[in-house]
Amino acid sequence: MTDAAALRCKSDAPPQRPRPIFIFGILPRSGTNFLQRLLCLHPDCVPARPWEDFLAYQSPLLEAYAHAVAAEWQPETARRLAGLIDDPPAALLRHLGDGLLGLLADPPAGPRRLVSKTPWVRHLDAVFKLFPDAQLLLLVRDGRAVVESGARSFWWDYHSAMQQWATAAHTILDFQEGHGHLAERFRVVRYEDLHLHTESTLDGILRFLDLDPGAYDFAAARDCPVLGSSEALRSGAGGLDHAAERGPQFAPLERWQAWGDDQLGAFNMIAGGAMLAFGYPLTGPGAAPATATGAGRPRPAGDGDAPADADPRTHHRAEVRRLLDAYRHELGEPIARRGHLELQLDGQPKRPGGSVAPSGPWSPLVSVILPVYNMAGHLPRAIDSILAQTYEHLELILIDDGSSDETPAIVADYARRDARVRAFRNPTNLGLIATLNRGLALAHGELIARQDADNRSLPTRLATQVRHLATHPDIGLVATRVYVVEDPAAERSDYIAPANYVPPSLMQWELLFANCFSHDTVVMRRPVVAAAGGYRTDRIHAEDYDLWSRIGRSAWIALLPEALATWYRNPLGVSGRHSETQWQTARAIARDGMSHLLGQPLAAAQADRVLDLFHGNPLASETELDRAAALLDRLQACYRATVELTPPESALIEAQLASRTAAARALLLAQRLMNECSA
Repeated sequence: MTDAAALRCKSDAPPQRPRPIFIFGILPRSGTNFLQRLLCLHPDCVPARPWEDFLAYQSPLLEAYAHAVAAEWQPETARRLAGLIDDPPAALLRHLGDGLLGLLADPPAGPRRLVSKTPWVRHLDAVFKLFPDAQLLLLVRDGRAVVESGARSFWWDYHSAMQQWATAAHTILDFQEGHGHLAERFRVVRYEDLHLHTESTLDGILRFLDLDPGAYDFAAARDCPVLGSSEALRSGAGGLDHAAERGPQFAPLERWQAWGDDQLGAFNMIAGGAMLAFGYPLTGPGAAPATATGAGRPRPAGDGDAPADADPRTHHRAEVRRLLDAYRHELGEPIARRGHLELQLDGQPKRPGGSVAPSGPWSPLVSVILPVYNMAGHLPRAIDSILAQTYEHLELILIDDGSSDETPAIVADYARRDARVRAFRNPTNLGLIATLNRGLALAHGELIARQDADNRSLPTRLATQVRHLATHPDIGLVATRVYVVEDPAAERSDYIAPANYVPPSLMQWELLFANCFSHDTVVMRRPVVAAAGGYRTDRIHAEDYDLWSRIGRSAWIALLPEALATWYRNPLGVSGRHSETQWQTARAIARDGMSHLLGQPLAAAQADRVLDLFHGNPLASETELDRAAALLDRLQACYRATVELTPPESALIEAQLASRTAAARALLLAQRLMNECSA
């Protein structure tokens, strides 16, 4: 048969089996072992074979696979399948999910309900894509208890763990908001309710899961031991699979009671809003009730559905890129412990009289430094982009560096119209570096931001960066990507720089060899800038790269994947007029960074060989290449000894070095063959 009816699938849904139950913990140490044990006391439930499944955690790879398959179909085939199956990649995911359920229940669970768990909520929204019939329990626990338990059990860094808890909490709140139409399919459970009101809480959970409470052994639930207790782990009495009786020393709700005001204040600043959203009371500095919202990190704007007459393969290939990027570079997960910043919790920031009052649990004053010299034609666009920011608790420090055009009048006009603008003028032209350092001295804010007079910031730039710093206390500087525009009249372009996102753990590695982001996209913590000594006057035309390199030696630097600014290419700018000086200064900065990492001075010739190899410039001989490659290997070893990298990150650096070395050898071989042929 060749008609559409013959091609129609009998069903794009996997075969029926008992509805699985998935438990997702807000973080490890939230009690997922305990809840799974409690549920499996019911005769109609059985635990999954893997102790923890991590299926949603790694789901972008499966989603990318489904879209990659669809991207290979011919356009006509794709359109015809789309008319027969509701969203072919989604149908493929459902069938893959059914196969995964077979793995979880091996041997088959029969009529009993499978109970599986994962102690993370990363990629939570993939659960119902893979398992459309599943029911989901989202287990939350007081963040202070989770942080303290993780510090006792796994030596977590306190501030990083606070940030992780806040990030995971907002993932759950975002999920609730985005999946309200599926409210009957998932339920948020608080660990404290399980501990304090075991019977009533379990009764509600069982009814939600359509399990008969009359068949449940509540007496066994009240005496159920716990797995992986932090008390047992710390005392060496057992591992994560060790069952600990709930004796007199078992007090999971009191884990954090010894915290002082510094820890409580830091936690309230980072995670207070999410705690209130889950109904937990706060204590300590900043514990005043606040309006809790379910909004988490902003969702990236989607491209929408592909037009009906478009090639579906284009859409699916874009989805593959997006999903793999989310898998490789998800934000919000600290990777190592290095140079954590002390949070300033005492006192409020100074602010000029006309500033808008803080609007959240942590709304620091942001001092935006905008130096300008003879930029009257572009300056209003830059100023307007700052004054239109959705984050309004800012001061704009405008410093006219002795301009001879209409710039002074423009600066004075804005200062009259908006009290957030503070206007200054250098008596003579002092140059960019001296003007920037004057701006640092004039700034009142806890955070220092930059803006150039010939570029513009998008409205959500500062709000996004402040939120990132609030939830990542170990980050000292956060930058964004930019739209690079050739046409001065345009606002956006398809060209975004830098082309690739760099995670914080690899940022200082990248900064060893080149600047990684635009100067006027940064927001920096004031103590970090002060500790680094501000801008150095001997680093002319590369003063920004020099400052980032020094900041990165004691604090993490983050680059957000979003493009939140527009950079207008100017052939008469610094990079165009002073390219040779800038290049030489950048090489000196890179040499300083390599020497600092190695702990010994590095000759200019040695550093230049490494930079040539890293940037793909030809080397003179195989001997020179071998020397450069050996030094790169030493730098890599020192970096890995300094920063605790994950295996994929280590593999990324190794692959990077291998590809550059292979390309350099191929170039030398090609040159040798050409010379032999010409001879």
